[in-house]
Amino acid sequence: MCNRKNMLFSIFIITSLFNFSVNAANVCTDMKKAEILEWVSEIRPSATIDCDLSLKSTDVITKKIYFEGDDASNTSLNCNSAKIDLNVGIRAGIFSMENDDAITIQSSKDKDTWSVPQNIVIQDCRISGSIRVIGMDDNEFADDLTASSLNTGHTERSNSTAPSNILLKNLEIEALFRPALYLSPGVNRVTLQQSYLHGASDTVGLYLDAESNYHNVLENTIAVNTSDYMVALDGSAYNRIEYNYIVANNTGGIYLFRNCGEGGMVRHQTASFNSIQNNYFIYNNYLNDKSAINIGANNGEQTYCIEDDNNNLKYTSSTDNQDNTESNTVMYNQFLNADPHELIRFGSDEDEALNEASVYANFRVTSFKQNIEPEIVEFECKVETNSYGCYKYATCPDNKISASVRAACNLEWGSVSLYDLPHWGHIDVIRESDTLPDSECLVHETSSYLEDSHTNAYPSYNNQMFIGCKEHDQNGGDCHILGQQICL
Repeated sequence: MCNRKNMLFSIFIITSLFNFSVNAANVCTDMKKAEILEWVSEIRPSATIDCDLSLKSTDVITKKIYFEGDDASNTSLNCNSAKIDLNVGIRAGIFSMENDDAITIQSSKDKDTWSVPQNIVIQDCRISGSIRVIGMDDNEFADDLTASSLNTGHTERSNSTAPSNILLKNLEIEALFRPALYLSPGVNRVTLQQSYLHGASDTVGLYLDAESNYHNVLENTIAVNTSDYMVALDGSAYNRIEYNYIVANNTGGIYLFRNCGEGGMVRHQTASFNSIQNNYFIYNNYLNDKSAINIGANNGEQTYCIEDDNNNLKYTSSTDNQDNTESNTVMYNQFLNADPHELIRFGSDEDEALNEASVYANFRVTSFKQNIEPEIVEFECKVETNSYGCYKYATCPDNKISASVRAACNLEWGSVSLYDLPHWGHIDVIRESDTLPDSECLVHETSSYLEDSHTNAYPSYNNQMFIGCKEHDQNGGDCHILGQQICL
């Protein structure tokens, strides 16, 4: 594990211990534990947890489990490898795959006052069934949430009434029909860490819904058999999705969008300021053209986008149906036997413009690389009065490969400086030749000769990359290429 990663997770662990400390005075009584472990029945199908519960590895919970309201705050469930099995109730006809979850963490309301659960730890559990975290309402098809969305300040209201500071660690979650983990509108600061999500979902594997934010999805394996994509960020912002294995991506990987107007709810927040870094995408059985990462996947194409058009709230989906994703950082993700420039896509030119400065250095591998340490290596080639141009190989240090590149060329007399370099993943010609057809600025397999073209450029994903420039003139050509590559 690299030093950067060690430091990152040391900080996280210290923070977690501070926020999620277990209160020894709140240990569940034997009677409460027996109630929770009692076999599921139609008379008693569920149990609430409002204390610290520790199980034996041989224990099995067959009831639906609820953490509800402030009574569930500062509590923990440590399964110690025990199982929570919704299948028992499904087979008995008590539960249904379509409508029930194994664990629900939810706020409750008494008249106009919300009771909100915070600081909950669930760890070391084997779960057949899904986890659902619910704030003001379960989803957009609900009165309180929709009513709030019709006024400014909706994001803050939905955040303040939703569960927060939830740690889900070392879990095995088998989805039976619903998403393995669903974080409803407004839910914030949920961490899913070192867990394994699998099974089958009729929609997606992991759903981060509207107005939710500041979630951490860290060091997990996400391998749910889905009908849609694997991970949905639907108007969810400021999340970290890092160091995860994203497996079996035949229906798509991580999609960022905003379901404008769905259910009549106005969407205020966009899927922006997210960090998607250092993930591992496994595409050995890649069969179709679905994106691994799609930034701006909807952009008002759904028929329900008109359902909130009667409201005139600036900077929301009621006045703009576009996804408007911006400032998402997508870096250092590895793609097994697949090209990231083909699988990382933008829904529109505007989405690309709002994100391209922070989407780069994602790379193809034949086997995953561990402990990567990015290194920026400069290259240049310059020639005067020579119509054959200047060409060479730009090389990364030993055992490193080129993951991203940027370069600028002067195809007439004059030099290029580092200030002329474009965003990563692009070539700029700062001065084109007077004899255009017989000139070029070359990076790997991409050639450009026009000013202001801002051409996409892709690295070799190997240790070295062919670069160069050429200009043909009556007195011999002059050209200069200067660039940088990120070596990993």
